[in-house]
Amino acid sequence: MTVPRVLLAVLLLMSMGLLPVSAAEPDGEVEERKPIPAEVKKTAADYADTIIEAIHILSKDHVKKVSQAELAGWAIDGLYKRMGERIPPEILKRLSALRDPKEADLRPLLIEARQPLGKGAKLSEFRDMDMSLAGIFERLEPGTKLQPLRESRGFCVLYISRIGIGAEVCKDEDSGLLRVVTPIKDGSAYKAGIRAGDIIMRITQEKDEKHDMRPWSVSTKGLTIEQAKERLLGPIDSKIKLTVYREDPSKPRDVVVVRKFARKETVFGVRRKPDDSWDYLLDRRARIAYIRITEFRVQTLGELKDALASLRRRQIKGLILDLRGNPGGLIPGSLDCAALFLDKVLLVTVRLGNGERERDMIETRGRFRRTPLVCLLDGGTARACELLAACLQDHHRAVIVGERSRGDVDIRVRKPLPHGDLQFMSAAFYRPNGKPLSKVMTSGKDEDDWGVRPDKGFVVKLAPEERKELVEHLRRLEIIAPFNPLMGPNKPAFRDRQLEKALEHLQKPVRKANS
Repeated sequence: MTVPRVLLAVLLLMSMGLLPVSAAEPDGEVEERKPIPAEVKKTAADYADTIIEAIHILSKDHVKKVSQAELAGWAIDGLYKRMGERIPPEILKRLSALRDPKEADLRPLLIEARQPLGKGAKLSEFRDMDMSLAGIFERLEPGTKLQPLRESRGFCVLYISRIGIGAEVCKDEDSGLLRVVTPIKDGSAYKAGIRAGDIIMRITQEKDEKHDMRPWSVSTKGLTIEQAKERLLGPIDSKIKLTVYREDPSKPRDVVVVRKFARKETVFGVRRKPDDSWDYLLDRRARIAYIRITEFRVQTLGELKDALASLRRRQIKGLILDLRGNPGGLIPGSLDCAALFLDKVLLVTVRLGNGERERDMIETRGRFRRTPLVCLLDGGTARACELLAACLQDHHRAVIVGERSRGDVDIRVRKPLPHGDLQFMSAAFYRPNGKPLSKVMTSGKDEDDWGVRPDKGFVVKLAPEERKELVEHLRRLEIIAPFNPLMGPNKPAFRDRQLEKALEHLQKPVRKANS
C-alpha cells in the first residue's frame, strides 16, 4: 500500500521532534474538542464581567494611567501564574494584538482565557477573580497587600453601639486571669482607680433594667481575650463590676466601672508626672523638649497645642518631635499640626486619577515657627505622618534624624463590584519640593525619590533586635503607673541612639551660647 505524500511528510516531522504527536491525524481526521460544560461557561462569563468592570474602573480612576489592554494582560497572567499553568498560545497571540480594546473585544478574550481552567476548589468562591486582581495590583501597585475580593463581601461601616471600660487588657501568663496593661488616661477604669498590673479575677454584670441587661458573673480564668472583651463591652453609661487585686490575691476588691467612650492619648512626653500628665522636658538645663505623636486622630491637634502651650511658658530652646512607628491617621490633622511650625507655605500637592492637581497651602503663621526642631523617623513612619515630616524638611524647618520612612502615602477609594469591593489608589501626594512621597509612584528602588530620608549625616540605622527593644521601651513609657513587677522583670535602661543624635544636634548651639 502506498503511503500518501502528505502523511509521509507529517510522519517525518514527528520523527524529527518538530511536530507533536497529537498534531498528526490519520486519514485526515480532525480530533473533536470536548464540549465545554454549561456550568464552566457560566463561571467564565461571570469572571469576565467582573474583571471587565474592574478594568473600566481602574483605567478611569487609578492614579496611574494604564491601558485596558495592559490591565487585561495582567489579569490573565495573574490567574494562570497562580494556577501554575501556561497561558495558551492563541490567548497570548490575541493579547499581543490588543491595542485599544472595547468590551466587545475583551469579554470573549477573558471568557476564552478562563474556560480552559475549568472548575475546582482553587477557583471557587471568586478565587479566580482574586487571582486576576492580584496579578493586576502586583504590577499597578507593587508591594500593595490586596484584600481578596471574597473577603470584602458584605463590607459596611460599623457604628459603635457598645462601649468598653477604657483600659487595655491581656492574659496573665502566671495566673491565667485577665491583666490590665494600662488604663486610658481619664477613662472610666482610670477614674475608678484601675492601674497597670491589676489582675481582674471576675467580671460581674448586675441586673440593669434601664439597659435591658440580665445579671451574670464569670471568672476570667480560662477566658480568651476576645471572650473577655465581649464581657467588658456594653451600652454606654451601663455599669460593670470587676473583682481585682493588685499584689495580694488574698485581698481582692470590687470596683464598679461605668462604660464610657475613652479616647486613647496620641501625644506623649518624656515621663509621667505624679498626676499622670506628661513632662515634656528632656534636657532641663538646655531646655530641650520632647514630644512623641503615635497617630493622627481627631484629638491630636488639640493635644499637641496643649503640649506646645505648656512648653512656650518654659521658653524652650529646642524640640524633638518623635514620629517613629507612627502609621499615619487623619491627613488633614497632620497638615494642621505641620502648620503650627510653619509660615505661609505650600504643604502638599495631590495628584488625582483624572490628572488634576490640588495644592494645599497654609495662610497663617504657626506660633512655633522659630524654635529649632528635629524629627525622628523610621520605617514605621507612614502616610499622614510622612506628609508632616516632608513639609518640615522641604521648608528647612526641621532636621530629620533616624531612618527612611515607609513611602506609603496615597488616597484609596472603594468601588463596588458584583461580588465584593475593589479598593485601589486614586490619588498620590507630592511633597512641597515636587517629589512623590508614595513608593508606588516610582520604580520602588532604594535610589528612587520616595518617602522621607534623614538629612545628610543624620542617618541612624537600628539593628532588628535594637528596633524591637525600642518599640518595647516606648510602649512601657505609655503605661500609667510605675512599672509593676507583675508585668515582667525590670530591664536595664534602653539606649536610644536615634534620640541621642537628635539631642546632640540641638544641644550644640545651646552649649556654644553658654560658652
